[in-house]
Amino acid sequence: MDFVPLIIISIVVESAVETFNTIVKANGKISYKKIGAIILSVAICMCVPFDLFEAVGMDMTCPYIGEFVTGLVVSRGGGVVNSLIERLVTAGAKEPNKVIQKTDEEA
Repeated sequence: MDFVPLIIISIVVESAVETFNTIVKANGKISYKKIGAIILSVAICMCVPFDLFEAVGMDMTCPYIGEFVTGLVVSRGGGVVNSLIERLVTAGAKEPNKVIQKTDEEA
């Protein structure tokens, strides 16, 4: 069973959900700057169109969801996106360890 899609979805969704945690500041005030960044990023990702899921080879039956989630991730800034890309590349590169058994001739 291939767990790479599960790992990729988990990483991207975690990053997107974390975006909503930054809308309300520690003092309880709403960050209109952050809301503006979210709206602009989502609009750009939907107009381009750009979808992180498709970028890593996962086809979505509803492409707008992927573009929306990508916009949420992009709104967090370049450092977060760079970190996310590193995590996705690492997740995609790992394959389960294969067990190699020696034959009678090799033993």
